[in-house]
Amino acid sequence: MSRTKERNHGTESNSGLLTISEQHEVLSSGRRRRVLSVLSESNLPIDVAELARAVSTREYESDESDEQRERLQIELHHVHLPKLQELNVVDYDKETCQVETYRPFQ
Repeated sequence: MSRTKERNHGTESNSGLLTISEQHEVLSSGRRRRVLSVLSESNLPIDVAELARAVSTREYESDESDEQRERLQIELHHVHLPKLQELNVVDYDKETCQVETYRPFQ
């Protein structure tokens, strides 16, 4: 397993670690695709609240409500980030609510 950590971004290479099926599982959700897009452009670590704000900005054309943003944050915490961690795409610390590392894949 070869991983290369990029300077100042907290990202590591994840090429070749996911099966085609796992890649489809990650990319099958539009929300997870937006999460990966935000993570690829962010300096890490990133707080889940900040991640939710960035994802919601991409999802909603008009200003989203605080309730929508809170629901998104809960969904990221309980569904999407654990799934991405399970597949070794991110390191997510549930206690601090921070994504520590993002491993892009192709």
